[in-house]
Amino acid sequence: MSSHSDGNGTRAGRASREKKVQNPVPLGINYLLVIGIDQYQHCPKLYNAVKDATDVTGVLTEKYQFSKQLTFSLFDKAATQDNIIAALKDLAKKVTPKDTVLIYFSGHGEYDEVLDVGYWIPVDGRLGKIGSFISFDLVMKVLKAVKSHHTFIIADSCYSGTLFTEKSLNKVLNRLEQKPSRWLITAGRNELVLDGKPGDNSPFADSVLWHLRNNHQPRLRVSQFCNDIIEDVGKNYDQVPRGASLKGVGDRGGEFMFRLKEYTLAVFDEEVAAAEEENRKRNLEEEKEATEALAETRTTIEPAPKKEETPIQSMDDLRKGRKKGER
Repeated sequence: MSSHSDGNGTRAGRASREKKVQNPVPLGINYLLVIGIDQYQHCPKLYNAVKDATDVTGVLTEKYQFSKQLTFSLFDKAATQDNIIAALKDLAKKVTPKDTVLIYFSGHGEYDEVLDVGYWIPVDGRLGKIGSFISFDLVMKVLKAVKSHHTFIIADSCYSGTLFTEKSLNKVLNRLEQKPSRWLITAGRNELVLDGKPGDNSPFADSVLWHLRNNHQPRLRVSQFCNDIIEDVGKNYDQVPRGASLKGVGDRGGEFMFRLKEYTLAVFDEEVAAAEEENRKRNLEEEKEATEALAETRTTIEPAPKKEETPIQSMDDLRKGRKKGER
């Protein structure tokens, strides 16, 4: 058997024969934008919006694929109209088609019946002055400009349900995570929602936190998460959340997945996993062949011939064999 070794015990050219293995899911950067407002300047103050936002941030960065380094927070006085819009536009500038974006908003919301438009109210928003709010039309335009792979919005505010235009659910995990998605879950429909008792979480945030903290699935699909929240809150409070995909902003029928921290970059595709195992076995076989070939070409060193031992002679033997002239 002939073989060429590259000097490291492996066969040259092996890498070129391997099946290229790639994760079918484009796992890029995970961005988290969190907005929470209690201390409104011109609107009734809230008790738990900042606590809700902080608690959700904690569980997402400690248990799931998000990191504190890529989390951007706007709380109370920082959550002005200008700052919120700037943060949304910044995402539109930096996010790539491989990235994931999760936006959490906790604060007041408003709805204009004449214009049929819903709004988030920033900390400096003035009641009755819709020009000081952040319209859902603007939010949708920003979402369309954010070229992410997955975008998911969790909105805990009144009237957030007016963001919706259409609902769609799917079930196959790998296909769903491979396709781009734009999903939203809101604390209610076109209705007022509860803030909760001082020092507690809102009913909606309490449900979000409970399900995130008690999830043990490596990948929790957004449709299941939304359905669990809807059922949980709807059974216990006089508000009904809504969760679904968004129309007209780049959704392709996929689903965002909450990935447990240890599965952030995991490959779940069975064909890819099989290819990796095939490559591993092939590498072991080729290393074995290379070792055997090296052994065959190694020069064999013959041992030196063994010297015959001379028997010890007695003095009589020496005298008998001595010739004349010898001492």
